[in-house]
Amino acid sequence: MMATSRGARAIVTCLRLKLIAIALRFFIKVTSRKALKRDQLLADEIPIASQPVRIPAGGDPECPTHYIDVVLYYPTSLSLSSSLPATRRPILINWHGSGWVFPLLGSDALFLKRVARDCGMFVLDADYRKGPENPFPCALQDVEDVLHWAAVGSSKITSCSLDKSGWK
Repeated sequence: MMATSRGARAIVTCLRLKLIAIALRFFIKVTSRKALKRDQLLADEIPIASQPVRIPAGGDPECPTHYIDVVLYYPTSLSLSSSLPATRRPILINWHGSGWVFPLLGSDALFLKRVARDCGMFVLDADYRKGPENPFPCALQDVEDVLHWAAVGSSKITSCSLDKSGWK
């Protein structure tokens, strides 16, 4: 009897968290639509190349459990080929500030394109799995997978040195 009560409470808690997340996601989408559209129009005017990338994640790159969506921004003067200059180019990795819940990949595009243009560097705008559907530590594992891909596994951005953006 006690186990059933605990199980029922766990299900109710899970459903409550999901309903709260859905309501908050809807609210953010409705209230931020105008600002995001304005920023996207401004970002489109900046002459920076962008390329969506899907990073294999979840352990073995040959058999990933899921993929992480990333947008790579870079000045048009830089090439993604293996014939990059011998000097190391910095790469900045940005994770959007969504409180681990909101799907806001691309909301920092204006800032990131400016960084890529003004600093002449590669910039990754990385996503991660959101809660409550993917509980802790799923998002942190995605962060580790992006860092590993940028440091070791990327054939697109060789000869780069890593840095990070956001809170330290």
